[in-house]
Amino acid sequence: MDIAKLIKQKMIERGRDDFVTYLAEILGISKQWASAKLNGKATFTSKELALLDKELDFDPIQFKNALGS
Repeated sequence: MDIAKLIKQKMIERGRDDFVTYLAEILGISKQWASAKLNGKATFTSKELALLDKELDFDPIQFKNALGS
């Protein structure tokens, strides 16, 4: 599973299916930039990943696997 799929899965678990809007809210970025990140056209910074982990509470093993580490 890649990071975008993991993010979407965690959003759905929280009752949110407005992926781009929710990602933009969490990261404090535009919807256009959030869309680019979810579609793999832009990368997530380590700070953004930390914010997402805090908000979405990733499972450590799934998170590591999604990052390809």
